[in-house]
Amino acid sequence: DPLWSRGLGDVYKRQGLGNVKEFDRHLNDVSSKAEEKNQTLALLLIDIDGFKDVNDNYSHQSGDAVLKQMSQLLKNYVPNQFKIFRNGGEEFSVIIRNYTLDQSVKLAENIRSGVEKSSFHLPNKEVIKLSVSIGVGYLTQDDRKSQRKVFKDADDMVHVAKSEGRNKVMFCLLYTSPSPRDQRGSR
Repeated sequence: DPLWSRGLGDVYKRQGLGNVKEFDRHLNDVSSKAEEKNQTLALLLIDIDGFKDVNDNYSHQSGDAVLKQMSQLLKNYVPNQFKIFRNGGEEFSVIIRNYTLDQSVKLAENIRSGVEKSSFHLPNKEVIKLSVSIGVGYLTQDDRKSQRKVFKDADDMVHVAKSEGRNKVMFCLLYTSPSPRDQRGSR
């Protein structure tokens, strides 16, 4: 990633963000723990909408400033027990264990809304508004904790969010067939 080579890797490290290698390792570790303890696993993939325009219309220095500010904003919204990663380019991720789908989607929506309400300050003193598209991958307690599946689901959902007009949180709805007891109407 060119930004890591421009010295920003140290900035992200100081902010407590992991890189792609650390993301892979952490997703593997968290998946294993979730599997062992029969817990849920969620992955938020957060993509800055129109980030290429920031680099093209302002400068790469402006893009770097936006990435630093986005990192800080994410740290303000993501609970401390979860780790944030910069996956490269304009994509960030958060790996979540033992949250319900509702809690995971609410966290994603809080991030999306927080970005939408924020102002991003460029080195030339201009202030711009941005938005993010977020895909949520989710595995229930009963699902096998496949890193590939949770990543693919989150990635697919980011693409859906982008194609649906950006500035959205998208997630797969889980369908479980009703148990025979539910079919009888008793609880």
